[in-house]
Order: sequence, then C-alpha cells, then structure tokens
Amino acid sequence: MDQHKFGSSQLRVSTVGLGCSRLGSILGASPGVAARLLNLALESGVTYFDTSDLYGQGESERLLGRHVVGHARVVIATKVGKRHPLGMRLLTPFRRVATGLRGRASGVLRQARARPVPTCYEAGYLAMAINRALIRLDCPEIDVVMLHSPDAEILLNGDAVGVLEQARTAGKIRVIGASVDDLAAAEAALADPRIGALQIPLGFGERDFRAVAAKAARQGVAVVAREIFCGVPPERRDPLAMKGAICAASAIPGVSVSLVGTIHGDHLIQAIEAVSC
Repeated sequence: MDQHKFGSSQLRVSTVGLGCSRLGSILGASPGVAARLLNLALESGVTYFDTSDLYGQGESERLLGRHVVGHARVVIATKVGKRHPLGMRLLTPFRRVATGLRGRASGVLRQARARPVPTCYEAGYLAMAINRALIRLDCPEIDVVMLHSPDAEILLNGDAVGVLEQARTAGKIRVIGASVDDLAAAEAALADPRIGALQIPLGFGERDFRAVAAKAARQGVAVVAREIFCGVPPERRDPLAMKGAICAASAIPGVSVSLVGTIHGDHLIQAIEAVSC
C-alpha cells in the first residue's frame, strides 16, 4: 500500500488507516478479535491507527500499546477532550462483568452512546489526559494528538491548543491536531499555525469539506478523512459502492489518509484492495 507524507511533518502514513473506536469497547471487538485485526492491519501495510482516550474508556489505546506501538513506521493518533459521564466512568472497574453480559446490556449501552458526550478542554484536564494516554500506549511520545470535537470558539481561544503545544515542547507529542465536526471549527483550526493535522468528515458525495481539505494542503496541514462511507445508502453498501467511496475520499486533493473503522478483517482488506487497484 502506498505511503504518503503527513502534512509538513516527517511522518509518512498509509493510504488507508484503521479507525479503532470499537476496539476494547463492551459492544465492540474482544481482546482476541482486536489482536487479530491489528496484526492483520500491520501485515497488510496499514501504518496509521486512529484512537481516542474515549474509546473503550482507554482500552483501545491499551490494545494499540500492546500490539502496534513499537513496529517500524507505525503512526499512532489519539484524541483528547471528551470524557464519559460519571456513571460510565464508575463502571470501568466492572468492564469484564459487563462484557460477559453484553447481550443483556447492549440496549442500555446503545442508549447511553446516543447521548451527547461531555467535553472538557481545560488545561489541567488535557494535560492529565495526555499523560494517561502515554501510559496506556506505553510509549514516550505520541505521534499525533488531536483535540476531540472542539468547536470554533475553543480553537480560536487558543488555550487548549496551547496545552498540546506545551506537551510537544516537552517531547510528549510530535504533531498537534484537531478532529472537527463542522466547517466553522475546521476554518478555526486552520487559522492556528500550531495545528499540523486536521481530521474531517469526508463521506461519499461530501462537497462542503473539500475546499477545507485543499486549503489545509496548501498550508502543509495533514488531512485525515473519516466517515468516508457516509452518504452511501445502506441498501447499496456492496463491495463496488464501498470501493467507490474509499477511492473518492483518497482521491480528494490534500487527503493524507482515509480511515476505515471496522472490527472485521475482511472489510479492512476490501478497503485496502480498493485503493491498491
């Protein structure tokens, strides 16, 4: 699989990246399934792995730390700024029990996931989140750390980005980024020269964010495409339509890597084959 420059940094990344939001979650991949998926990704040439301290309440990062960190050329990107509500955090010590009862608990957990996730971009919280991510990933430096869904006001204020800049100066981060949900936040991120990576939704047929991707490329900011299969109707999600979606995202000028969020190895292989032909 082709490798691309990641913005103006010295990093290089694969065309397809693995989104790890379901690794380690109670309703997602079990540790065994996750380990096999991560090994398959590495064997298939995937070098970009996207996670967050939110995913699996940190278990996604731990899995990456055990199975991926340390491999040559691998780039790990995590996100900070979101946190589970207090009730979810109190359940963390009982994850194994909850996993065993996933069938009974699935409805409750899906309802909880449907609710908005609280955010916190205060300096003390972000600094703590970065340090905890370093421990879970078991590495001295994280390749990319992004603010998780900040709005334009948070980005224009600059204090949250400043915390990440302090961590970069201390050698804990290589590239500062922002994973945004709307155009206003994307434009605010590009207005801050400290930000070197921008994650944006680029679903099939998406037009609004294309100009943002092009602008980011001109500024030397790496673009990470997510939600690339959005816009493909569920009844048309056959291999041909999925191939069209990932090829369309990867072909957008400025996109360094397109994320495929899956726990199924065959889906990942299909995505890799789609951009390799």
